[in-house]
Amino acid sequence: MIYLAFLFLSKLRLSLANSSTSASPHSPSSPITPPDFSTFKPASESEICKILFSCRNKQSDSDFIPTWLLKECSALLVPTVTDIVNLSLSSGNFHHTLKESVISPLFKKPTLDKDELSNYRPISNLSLLSKILQRVVKARLSDHLTSNNLLNPCGKSTESTID
Repeated sequence: MIYLAFLFLSKLRLSLANSSTSASPHSPSSPITPPDFSTFKPASESEICKILFSCRNKQSDSDFIPTWLLKECSALLVPTVTDIVNLSLSSGNFHHTLKESVISPLFKKPTLDKDELSNYRPISNLSLLSKILQRVVKARLSDHLTSNNLLNPCGKSTESTID
């Protein structure tokens, strides 16, 4: 996710740098330098706690600690989770174990044939720590795009797909 944010912003910079300066009503008269977004603001313990408690008590098989137990012991564990999230944000690394998921088939409709594989869709269950880190990155990216007027006010939003 962090890599995708950096990739998106570098493509945006390249696109803006290569845009023509012709007299078009759709392009600015002078080149625009995009706002800097080279670092992420660290997450606070209260932000991590808020994200944690907004998560459902479902868990992935890749979670070492059940979600309900992490919530129950949040006073002890949230500082460590916050440190892990901030280390990932500052280093730009998303550990490979956070990229792993358990994939399960989900039946599309009860009226379809259960023996037909095409009537199922894959569901990817990520670890809770991965979800927390992704929500922090989403918040940082959304704040940056909003505060710099980089979101298109028209059209469909893809925000729900990031959740």
